[in-house]
Amino acid sequence: MVVEARSRSFSKWTTDGGAVSISDVAVLDSLSRSISRLEDEWRRGRRPDLLELLREHRLLGNEHALVTICGAELELRLSVGEPARIEDYRVLYSNAFAPKENELLELVRVEFLGRLAQREFMDWVDHYAKRFPTLAPRLSWSRLNGYRNRGHEQPFPIQTPARISCYRLESSIGSGSFGVVYRGRSDDGRSVAIKIPYLGDVNSEYERKSFFREWRYSERLRHPRIVEVLDAGVDPATDRCFLVYPLFSPTNLERQMQLGRRFSVAEAVRESVGIAEAIEHAHRNGIMHRDLKPSNLLIGSNGELLVTDFGLAQRDGGISGTFGEVGGPVGTLAYMSPEQLHGGTEAYDARSDVYSLGVILYEMLTRQQPFQGSVEMIINAIRYCDACPPSKLRTEVPASLEKLIVRAMSKDPKRRPRTAGKWASELNEVLRQLPAQV
Repeated sequence: MVVEARSRSFSKWTTDGGAVSISDVAVLDSLSRSISRLEDEWRRGRRPDLLELLREHRLLGNEHALVTICGAELELRLSVGEPARIEDYRVLYSNAFAPKENELLELVRVEFLGRLAQREFMDWVDHYAKRFPTLAPRLSWSRLNGYRNRGHEQPFPIQTPARISCYRLESSIGSGSFGVVYRGRSDDGRSVAIKIPYLGDVNSEYERKSFFREWRYSERLRHPRIVEVLDAGVDPATDRCFLVYPLFSPTNLERQMQLGRRFSVAEAVRESVGIAEAIEHAHRNGIMHRDLKPSNLLIGSNGELLVTDFGLAQRDGGISGTFGEVGGPVGTLAYMSPEQLHGGTEAYDARSDVYSLGVILYEMLTRQQPFQGSVEMIINAIRYCDACPPSKLRTEVPASLEKLIVRAMSKDPKRRPRTAGKWASELNEVLRQLPAQV
């Protein structure tokens, strides 16, 4: 199953640069089946010929399909410790292996993460810039890390000072696309968590303004279910930016579900109410989160879920810049509403966060996301397809709760609960009617 999880992650493609059209569902379906066949063969200890797999699924001659299945095999080879490299496929397939720029960047991410898992360390940005000069302007630490941690507990090495401002750094407790979170101690003896971005990721005034957005918004948000930002600044000795939080558990909802945690229906609904009430508080203060997902829900001291990472948040009525492209879609695809996919801010309001809350509750109950597959498949499904009803995946989900989840995930924002507070109120009504043992 580890093999399956690793190879599936390579299906993350952008829609730029000549990738398969979103509307070409038949090609995407054939590609998905060819990769599944590749994974099955690997589990049986066999190494199938990639061209034969493409021929079998009528994809021979499709450049994007060849690059994609090569990327899947590259990930599989690295996962078992082989010294695999992107150039291997240029040798094998010559001019037929011609990845577009975005495809090549994803191949680089896959190779980097595989080699990191094999405990190889070096200046990776410089290494890949020399191997692939056309990518040099786009390479950075966070881009190599793939905008997500992909299950790696330890980040790749960065130059970390012993102190930053008035805080002594003690140990790493987590990492992600943003950088590294450290356990630290202030000069007055208080234990804290300190977020420090990767070197080279927060240099310009625009990037620093984006990084500190969470701190600025935190000053307006005081809620027991929202992680508070205690301090922020730029260390004069190292010129490194940092954010300081109360010391929290490094575990989040995503990690707990990966480790097999199963919520009772009542637990899932109860925690969803708490999250929704926190988001309602943010909305009442004119702030929309825009990136609600399990990895942004930390586990509190009493096991409750806490909302964090307002780094992509938007003030009601305007946007002051994001880590994504200005005017483009911002968020995490699996939890994005249909209107978020269009980008811009005109159609985006509190109901988009309600959509994400619905997806999170769906996943807590069923232990799977409502829409899966490649980026193109997920985009197509978010826009046009209905998710499998939760009760089909878990029979104890009552009809009243399923109805609320389906409403929250409606394609049309007007059909969703108009506020997160309304969603919380409706969930509370369902909770009161649930048997205690469910």
